[in-house]
Amino acid sequence: KEEAAKWHSKGHQITMYAYPQTGIEKPLLYRRNFGLLLWQNDYDGAMDHAYMCSFRDIWNDFDSGCIQENMAYPTADGVVDTTEWEGYREGVDDVRYLNTLIDTIVATKKSENIQQASNIQLAEKFVSELKTTDLTKRNLDSIRMRIISHILKLQDSK
Repeated sequence: KEEAAKWHSKGHQITMYAYPQTGIEKPLLYRRNFGLLLWQNDYDGAMDHAYMCSFRDIWNDFDSGCIQENMAYPTADGVVDTTEWEGYREGVDDVRYLNTLIDTIVATKKSENIQQASNIQLAEKFVSELKTTDLTKRNLDSIRMRIISHILKLQDSK
């Protein structure tokens, strides 16, 4: 968070690189680190080493002494996703849902719908608390469901 603040204070953006590197079969780690954790720490984007990187035979993790650094494996007519790719994708989706909630809060406030005042306050409180939540101790699916719930409540009377 402090590093992001330094870059932003100079008018620049900051991205997270390789947190972790590709090739680690821990989808929850990718989901958390390349999703809500980036938002919590005010990063502007993320990237990783490679979508596909092979040291020899891309389909053989044991041919070079190093694991393949793949988010997907090539096929004749597409790719086979890895679990880490699915985790990365879920993290991106988490942030998209969150941004939808934030945009919905702003739009609902602009509409000056008095009936939504308590829902706006609850949603804003949720977003504020999420900004400092320890994501290692929280179920990301539950967080996403709460985000969706707030969106639906705010859209209910439109």
